[in-house]
This record gives sequence, structure tokens and C-alpha cells, in this order.
Amino acid sequence: MVGKPAATMLTTATLATGLFGVTTVSGAPTAQGSCAALFGFSTDPGRCTSSPLGIAVAIGQGAGAQAEGLLGLAFAAGPDSSAVSNGVLTVALQVGANGRALASDTANVAANISLGTTAAAGSEAIAGGGLGNVAINLFGDGTVFGHRVFAEGRLNLAVNVGGSDNEIIAGTFTQGGTLTAAVSLGGNRIQVVAADGFLNAAAQLGGNDNLVRASNGTLNSAAQLGGSENEVYATNGAANAAAQFGGTGNLVYATNGAANAAAQFGGTGNVVRAANGTGNAAAQIGGDYNLVHAGGDASSDGYLNAAFSALSSGRGNLEENTVRAGPGPLAVAGSIGQDTATVVQTGPGITINRSSSAAARRAAAKAPGGTAAGASARR
Repeated sequence: MVGKPAATMLTTATLATGLFGVTTVSGAPTAQGSCAALFGFSTDPGRCTSSPLGIAVAIGQGAGAQAEGLLGLAFAAGPDSSAVSNGVLTVALQVGANGRALASDTANVAANISLGTTAAAGSEAIAGGGLGNVAINLFGDGTVFGHRVFAEGRLNLAVNVGGSDNEIIAGTFTQGGTLTAAVSLGGNRIQVVAADGFLNAAAQLGGNDNLVRASNGTLNSAAQLGGSENEVYATNGAANAAAQFGGTGNLVYATNGAANAAAQFGGTGNVVRAANGTGNAAAQIGGDYNLVHAGGDASSDGYLNAAFSALSSGRGNLEENTVRAGPGPLAVAGSIGQDTATVVQTGPGITINRSSSAAARRAAAKAPGGTAAGASARR
């Protein structure tokens, strides 16, 4: 009795045989430059190959497909496109010119539909280095730079929809991710990373030149909506969350602890940080060049602190509006409608819109350590 997987592959083989006229081990490619390899038999071994239990089909001038390993499927359509399936129960699907799909290892799926890529091998979907990973690119293209969607580890998902020259990574940094997800919708020159941990998630919607990262821990999440040249990090701990909405050149961190949350809404050149401890929250709304920090400092962790700035601004990177709360616990500091002020609450209590030179000196002395990688010297 023929099993369902075998019957499916036999049916596919029958259809492909009719399409390509496969009657011998090797033959000349069709006028359309297409080829097929079915269970080890190929119409053009130079471009289409398969194992005895694989199916590879390529359509288009210069297209190629390889299905090696056990029960692999590779399909490529488009000039100079490529699909490679190499492992056990792997699927590689490539649609569009100059793109590549690669699935390796065990039960991994890579699908790349990229119709506007102009550079050679300019768009890629890669799933491998583990088990049950899925990498999908839908209509995202590589133009000046490459466009890459990559999933590696265990049961990780990387998805990109639209945009150009983006890099989406789920579950890597030496295969350290499990059940992570990285998603990008639109946008250009974006990097979205969810890696080395468990149930980390990073998402990006629109914008240009943004970096979003959730990694090195459990249940960390980072999100970026619109804006340009922003960086968002949720790292180094558990259940940290960071979000950025609009704006330009902002840095948002939730890091080095557990259940820290940082959010930034609009504005330019803001640094918003909930870090070094547990249960800290920091937010900035509608201002420029604010430094908002809730949590611990260079010498001690902070707990249950909150800092916020609303409609307040500094005069540049060297004259920030500064709000700090912590180490606490239960310290609250806020700035509303101020210009280049310094508000600090180190222990339990609430300070809003009280600024002094002494507070400024304390803020400078208590500059927190452990900022995320990639920050500039001032941050």
C-alpha cells in the first residue's frame, strides 16, 4: 500500500514528467530554460538535481533547483533564481528573478517571493540549522543592498512583507533561539532580530533605517512603528518590553532585569531607558532630546520605579532634558512641558517638574551602566 507522502510525490512526479518530457536520466533543457529532477532523474543535471527521494523543479533562464536529502522539495521560478532543499522534510520555494530560497536540516521551510529584486542573489529566505524553522519573504526586494529573511534554531519564525533591503532574523546567535518570532511589514533598510532565548518577539511596521531587537532571555518583546533611524532593544532578562512610535534618531531600552518597560512616542534624539532591576517603567511623549531613565544605576539595581517626560525638550545632545527615577524602590520622576531641566528622584517618593543644579549633579554622578550594544558614547 502506498502511503500518503509517497503518493503525493508520485503524483507530482507524474505531472512534472508530462510538463518537462522526462524520459531519460539526462536531456537538453526546454526552450524556456526550465528543468526538473525527480527521484534522482534529471532533465538537466547542471541545474536541477535531486536525491532518490526528492523533487526539484526550475522554471526560467538560468534558474536552478536542488532537492537533496530525504523527502525534500525545491521549486524555483524566475530568471537566475535558485532553490535548494537539503535535509529531511525540507521545502524551498523561490518565485522571482535573482532570488534564493534555502532550507536545510530537519522540517524547515523557506519561501521567497520577491518580484522586484535587481541585484544578483539580492533577496534570500533561509531556514536551517535546527528543527521546524520557517522563513518567509513576501514581496520584499533587494535593490541596492541584500534582502534577507533567516530562521535558525528550534521552531522559530521569520517573516517579511514588502519593503526593501531589510534583514529579518529569528532564533539565531549560534542557534540559541526557541519559539522566537521576528516580523517586518514594509519599511526599508530595517533590521529585526529575535534571538538566543525563549519566546522572544520583535516586530517592525514601516519606517526606514530602524533596528529592533529582542534577545538574550525569555519573553522579551520589542516593537517599532514608523519613524526612521531609531533603535529599540528588549534584552538581557525576562519579560522586558520596549516600543517606539514614530520619531527620528531615538533609542529605547528595556534591559538588564525583568518586567522592565520603555516606550517612546514621537520626537527626535530621545533616550528612554528602563533598566538594571525589576518592574521599572520609562516613557517619553512628544519631545526632543530627552533622557528618561527608570531603574538602577552603575552601583545597584532598582525596583518598581517610574520616569516620564511629556512635551519637554532639551536643546541638543549635549543639553538634554533629563528625568531619572531610581534605584528606589518606588521612586517616581516626571517632566511636563519643561526645557532643558533635570528632575531626579532616587528613593521612595514623587518628584515632578522640580529642577535644581544639585539634581543635575546627582544625575551626572549616577549615570547607569549596562546600556545595550550599539549605543553612542553619550548614551
